[in-house]
Amino acid sequence: MKKAYYYLYYCIYTLIKHVAVKNNIIEWSAMLLVSFFVSVNIIVLFDLVHKLFNIDYIYINRANAQIAGGILIVLNFFIFIRKNRYKKILAEFENEKLQNYNKPLLVVFYVILTFFSIFNLGSHEEEKNVPIIPKPNEIVNPQK
Repeated sequence: MKKAYYYLYYCIYTLIKHVAVKNNIIEWSAMLLVSFFVSVNIIVLFDLVHKLFNIDYIYINRANAQIAGGILIVLNFFIFIRKNRYKKILAEFENEKLQNYNKPLLVVFYVILTFFSIFNLGSHEEEKNVPIIPKPNEIVNPQK
């Protein structure tokens, strides 16, 4: 799992490196994008659990999402940026670059799925808890 997380960072880093005009803070940009993708997925998972199982204490609001995103950014700083660990990650995956062509496709699929989940998250309306079959004591007597 750790290697997949590092590979996500590597792919985002190389994409930013090819697209960016300035090469000053590529490692920070990649770290922030990884944090964004992972935090969006965590929020979507919590929202799905909230909606499917109607568990209120798992509900994510804006403040909780910002706190979770901030914590994830700090953790990713220690994982990638501190002591220039990103250089070791880049060197590790640079050697594997020509060996496997399927891994970048998985990263692209992950990013597309993340963006789809952002838009899909807000499109569902809250359903009312209306039973399909009423209870016997709730049936209205039509003769009165």
